[in-house]
Amino acid sequence: MTSEQAKLFEVLQGRIEAHFQEGETEEARRMAGKAVGAARRALDPEQEHFGIYVSLLRQTAEINRHEGKMEVAEALFREALEYAGAHAGDLDPENLARLHNSYAVLLDLKGEEAEAAPHYEEAISRLESLEPAPEEDIANIANNLGMIYRRQGTFDRAEGFYQQAVHIFERLDGEESLNVATVCNNLGSLYWAWGHPEMARDYHVRALKIRRDQLPKDHHDIGQSACNLAAVYQDLGDFEKAGKNYERALGILKKSFDEDPDSYYAVASNYADLLEANGQAAKAEVFRQRTGEPIPGVGENSSAA
Repeated sequence: MTSEQAKLFEVLQGRIEAHFQEGETEEARRMAGKAVGAARRALDPEQEHFGIYVSLLRQTAEINRHEGKMEVAEALFREALEYAGAHAGDLDPENLARLHNSYAVLLDLKGEEAEAAPHYEEAISRLESLEPAPEEDIANIANNLGMIYRRQGTFDRAEGFYQQAVHIFERLDGEESLNVATVCNNLGSLYWAWGHPEMARDYHVRALKIRRDQLPKDHHDIGQSACNLAAVYQDLGDFEKAGKNYERALGILKKSFDEDPDSYYAVASNYADLLEANGQAAKAEVFRQRTGEPIPGVGENSSAA
């Protein structure tokens, strides 16, 4: 690929991105497919500019991933990674970081967390080598890694990535930012699963305070934080505080019941369990009958930004 051809592909890539950002995804996918084919034919091992080909493959894979064409996207990502591995010395770290992160997102969406984690870690490593390093991107990826390792039960690794994320967001956005609240919520969930309810309480209290200060009073995230804090207080045996937070969560989640009934039912079930544990079985039974069959599911927050 000559320098002139590489410049033309860079211009074409910009046009593809413009179509994609304007919601013209079918046109963007069509153009990207043609661009990849043309770039593939223009490749020459004796010439440079391998980076634009890898970048085009990644862009085309991302568009297909967005359209739900996972098999097509994965094949393109794998080709890009294979080519990047053979020509790593000719590619800039940012291009490689974006490739690894995008592929990790695909694997994450497919539920293949164990396979996604090393690509997220490679993305962080590449981004940290840049001057200046894009710290917000690093923090978001670290938060994703924290969630993966928490669900895998590798709590010490999860803690390290969550702490990296929260420290970056504190520095970038301030200690009372919503990004900090998101990671504090996740740290609280981690420490609770790890068997450290006092630490879990402290992080959930912090997350709830920030969210109550920064968000409308009936925001779903406030309900989530109240629910998580209630579960921790219940674990600690403070049934009064647990009950108050369950009631706060239910009051908020009921207002968005049509959009998210699962969260409401999960909190209602937990509250009924609390009532039974506190010697109020009759009240718990009435409450269960009124709220219906519970469905589980409240927990962590994905990428902070």
